[in-house]
Amino acid sequence: MHYFGSVKFYKHLIFSVIFLFLIIPYIISLYFVIQNARLKDKLVYFQDNKIDYINSYIESKNINNFIKNKVEDILVSETIPESVLNENLLTNNTSFSYQNKYNELYVERDEFVLLNDNDKVAYLTFDDGPSDVTWDVLNTLEDYGIYAAFFVTYKDDAESLEIYKEIVNRGHTLAIHSSSHNYKEIYNSVDDFLEDFNKLFVHIYNITGIKPKIFRFPGGSINPYNYNIYIQLHAEMLRRGFIFYDWNVSSGDADYSVTKDSIIKSVTESLEGKNKAIVLMHDSAKKKTTAATLSEVIELIKNKGYRFEKLDNTVYPITFSYTN
Repeated sequence: MHYFGSVKFYKHLIFSVIFLFLIIPYIISLYFVIQNARLKDKLVYFQDNKIDYINSYIESKNINNFIKNKVEDILVSETIPESVLNENLLTNNTSFSYQNKYNELYVERDEFVLLNDNDKVAYLTFDDGPSDVTWDVLNTLEDYGIYAAFFVTYKDDAESLEIYKEIVNRGHTLAIHSSSHNYKEIYNSVDDFLEDFNKLFVHIYNITGIKPKIFRFPGGSINPYNYNIYIQLHAEMLRRGFIFYDWNVSSGDADYSVTKDSIIKSVTESLEGKNKAIVLMHDSAKKKTTAATLSEVIELIKNKGYRFEKLDNTVYPITFSYTN
């Protein structure tokens, strides 16, 4: 009797198929359990040795202390999103296509001038200009002999071009904010951010002959829109020589219901306990209250014992951390 095609053959075939259906899921599960264990071991090893990785990378790239501290702040955090724990970030061979774009988008980084622990220093900063309010702000600052930093947007009308130049001519810091100020677009990717940044960088250089060395991220250096790219974004901008500044004192003038009293209250409360104050204010046609209150804000800060200095890239930055 032939075995193939017999009843016994089909019985064995059926049993074999059933056996395979039962055993294959267990084999697959075992494989993933082993892979997961290996990944966990690798992650634990990384967590235990991440500072050594960082220091080795810093030394090989000759990165200054600010970048070192910034990278350490990010990686030492116990709340790093898993989505950004990328093994490639630890290697010296990491290369991204955006690093090869905009070959003129580099500036020289100056040495930081550190303050004494007891120094009380305030830096006034204005976002979103130029606007027709800028002239009032400039005139008030001139009255007090104070120099500020203007984090500007892209505008090409005749008055705005004149304001860009006037900011520089009066000795203030002309800095970059954003061309479009469209969060969803600029934080879609590092490439998109660089495209927006470069457009304004070239615009300012063509108008004033000045290459801005500092900038402020719209919404701050860490925000809900750049959550997935902020580590790469920070690293790329620092690599190109730019320094970014957040703030630790807010005028609260972004609120639609802002008043003179609310600005004074917000600045007063924000200054509490701080020796170094980077003050956030806004410069736009809708912020006439800010310009109208500026003298009172300056008097308030002076009366609390602060001196005013200009924010530029010699000032050690105040930046947000992930845990904030």
